[in-house]
Amino acid sequence: MNVKIGVIKLTVFLIVVFIVGIPVLSVFLPLIEVLTIYPLLISLILSLLIFAYKMMKSEKSLEIILRVATAILILFWLFTQVATIITVELEYHSLVNEYSQLFKENPIDGFNSSWAVAVKYRNVFDGTYGKNETLPNRVLTSNSGFYLGFTPLFWLYLEWFDGLEKLIVVQKKGNCGEFAIAIKTLLRDVTGLKTRVVSMEGFDHAFPELYWNGSWWVFDAIFTTPKYPVKAENYAEYLKENKRNVYECLRNLKDGETGTSVLAEHGFEAVNVMIFAIIDPALGNADDKPAENADVEIFALKNWYDPLVGRGKTDEEGKYQTVLRRYGDYVIVAKSSDGRFVGVLEIDGRELSNGSEIVVRLHKYE
Repeated sequence: MNVKIGVIKLTVFLIVVFIVGIPVLSVFLPLIEVLTIYPLLISLILSLLIFAYKMMKSEKSLEIILRVATAILILFWLFTQVATIITVELEYHSLVNEYSQLFKENPIDGFNSSWAVAVKYRNVFDGTYGKNETLPNRVLTSNSGFYLGFTPLFWLYLEWFDGLEKLIVVQKKGNCGEFAIAIKTLLRDVTGLKTRVVSMEGFDHAFPELYWNGSWWVFDAIFTTPKYPVKAENYAEYLKENKRNVYECLRNLKDGETGTSVLAEHGFEAVNVMIFAIIDPALGNADDKPAENADVEIFALKNWYDPLVGRGKTDEEGKYQTVLRRYGDYVIVAKSSDGRFVGVLEIDGRELSNGSEIVVRLHKYE
């Protein structure tokens, strides 16, 4: 092979390895600390063994070496994805089998056995709130999952086969969000019952729930209900008596999967309200027009923790429908799609009723 052409091919090969290799390693390196089996190492060893075997059987020209190296890198790329998927599945199902023993020990009382699963997992879960910890699930989904685009098999597993949820269970660390997802996934597969994650607005927290005997139960073993589950319909009263700061700050509860409000299900006074955003360029009614596709943000006053409790966009009629808790004061900020008009309105949440219509007039922002 011509030396110049060989150098060009080698350069191209190294560039491709660099461009593809960094994203691939960015996906799999964070998993090393949470998986007891090392798929990256296994894949590397297999690839090197195949490479050594091929080199023993072939001529030692640069062109042959590049061809074999390219094939081996492709195999390594595939091996790593497949090995990681198998590893996560093995470790996850090992945990499911381990926690299923709690049901075999107490097959009659499924509810308390479910709580025992949550407590046992809590005891091995490493809470990272306030710590400078790397969480594999967040690394994988950072930058809109850009790096995962270089590992399509692993991406499909995470997206279509609950792979991300299983990985979160296996990693056994994170904040409330990771714990909620882990318990939701683990209880679902251990008990066969319906589970969900509920997210708070007004207070930065999420928790898991289990559906038992026709009712949802809060299984927040790491924060609001550490001693025993609370029936969802009694949750507001429970927070009022036991977690007053959460009760005061909380403005909405949403199903983590559907995004629908479950505030009323948890014993809070919830009202459906319609916000009308109207562009008023001349401080009169003659030239008013709906603020289509306007940004709407809702803030809870006197909320020291997480004041932004609602966000969305208006439709073509300038309407934005949402659910608010009938409690405290709110400030609604609406901004036109071009950013030229802004409206601000303060309302008393205690005066809201179901079906309330709130008009926010947007004026030119100068």
